Amino acid sequence: MSPRHVLEVDDLTPAELIRVLDLAEADRPPRVLEGQGMALLFEKPSARTRNSMEMAIVQLGGHPLSMRGDEVGIDVRESAEDIARTLSCFHGAIGARVFEHARLERMAAVATVPVVNMLSDL
Repeated sequence: MSPRHVLEVDDLTPAELIRVLDLAEADRPPRVLEGQGMALLFEKPSARTRNSMEMAIVQLGGHPLSMRGDEVGIDVRESAEDIARTLSCFHGAIGARVFEHARLERMAAVATVPVVNMLSDL
């Protein structure tokens, strides 16, 4: 079974979006990432996105691992596909803030865990 990626808002149904908003307002968010890591790739840096995503992952029971674009070298040192395959072995999900949406699509095509678009040129 392939993982459920969220590369654009249309990947969620209206009912799913309402559910996400309802859960966001809950006193205790569900710990759906309990004991799992989530890799956060920041090809395009952002203090607000990094802080909000890291705190959300912690509140969901997970462990965030943030990496800057210069650390990872997407499509420079390793292909986006190789990075997604490797991160899939260690994390329960991958979030990426990238310059090119096509890069996210290539990652999602090979990742065995959900890929979440934190920002792209879509």
